[in-house]
Amino acid sequence: MPDGEIAIDARNGRGAAVLILCEPGGEELCLVYANGEHRSSRYPSTDNLPDEFMSEALLSLERPTG
Repeated sequence: MPDGEIAIDARNGRGAAVLILCEPGGEELCLVYANGEHRSSRYPSTDNLPDEFMSEALLSLERPTG
């Protein structure tokens, strides 16, 4: 990304998406869209990742949407 972030954009082709932004200072943002709902979580560092929120976000890509 232009300011040095790393963006991981994962989509399942059925309407669910997870966007993980790794910022140059070590912070991380996880944005989730699944089943018509938006959720997000911000992390000051990646030391304790993946946590339950991020694991559930990635698993949501495997589930049928509806």
